[in-house]
Amino acid sequence: MGKDTKILSLLPSATEICYLLGLEDNLVGVTHECNWPKEAEAKPKVTGSVIPKGATPLEIDDIIRQAAKTNTLTQQIDLDKIRQLEPDIILTQDICKVCAVPKGHLTLALEVLNIEAEIISLDPYSLDDVLQNILTVGSATGRESQAAALVTSFRSTLEDLRNKDFPSPPPNMFALEWANPPYSAGHWIPEMIEIAGAYPVCSVKNGNSTRLDWDMIAGLEFDSVLFMPCGFQMEEVLSQAKEILNHPALAGAEKFYAANAGGHFSRPGPRLIEGTVALSEVLRTGVSDDSIIRRIK
Repeated sequence: MGKDTKILSLLPSATEICYLLGLEDNLVGVTHECNWPKEAEAKPKVTGSVIPKGATPLEIDDIIRQAAKTNTLTQQIDLDKIRQLEPDIILTQDICKVCAVPKGHLTLALEVLNIEAEIISLDPYSLDDVLQNILTVGSATGRESQAAALVTSFRSTLEDLRNKDFPSPPPNMFALEWANPPYSAGHWIPEMIEIAGAYPVCSVKNGNSTRLDWDMIAGLEFDSVLFMPCGFQMEEVLSQAKEILNHPALAGAEKFYAANAGGHFSRPGPRLIEGTVALSEVLRTGVSDDSIIRRIK
């Protein structure tokens, strides 16, 4: 990759990877959700959301479900801006229409624009997939050695966590990814919980999130709750947590944790490693970085 190669990121986690690999000068455009590192917010935005600001979790769920039924996107693409940027590499995904513009839609848009760009789809379901994405971006941009060193370091951190001493038996943790309606977390979250030293209850490892109802949750056996509403930052998570903290279906939980989902749990980027470390610390010692995870019960 030449120093003048232009990269367009349509995925917040991909933006984080680019900065981690020192590609910030090549990054010519990002999404409206690319907020980390803070410098990314100054990059040109090529997307917008159809979800109105201030929408409640139930309203957001309704919009997303309707979009799925009609095969429409919840994100708007600024094709004129993309044409102006003339990217050589575009980082996107196919795993979730809510999180970013899917590769299939993007391919059609580029054909309309008559733009020839390499489209790289990053579609992780596991922690290993997330680390592989770093290697993929590194390979596509000539940063193989930097990517390999980072992934080696991340794997070492995860292995160190696996070897730590934890209470026996491990606590049963229910990861609540959305509250209205309730969803249990899937994908890489069960792995994070296991590595941190707990047992994930009602979670599909490397699978999709599962829609539940409160009666079903009331029938589960768990002693702790990890509340991590997808995409939300800590202050928003704490606000939503107040509404469900005393829900009868969660009454059996002795501990209730609020997590910075948008940064360290639901976004499949490098900071998942920090999220796993923070979860491990709070389970083992009761102390952690309050900006990542906080016990509120």
